[in-house]
Amino acid sequence: MNAGALTQSVLQTTGITYLLLTDYKRLKQFFFKSLPAIPHPAVHNATVKNILPASAILLSLLFTLYLKTLMH
Repeated sequence: MNAGALTQSVLQTTGITYLLLTDYKRLKQFFFKSLPAIPHPAVHNATVKNILPASAILLSLLFTLYLKTLMH
């Protein structure tokens, strides 16, 4: 790995971590205490509730692999 790229990534990660920690209380309140803007599906089956987020991740992964096959 290039030493310059490693140094830059470490510095950027450190800077972003510092900025996140300065407003940690406000960010925590915004992300964890606010009401969800996305409506929840009216499904009472626990299996279906677990499959919906997993399918979103799986479909995005499959689409990424599909795009990779188009590039080669």
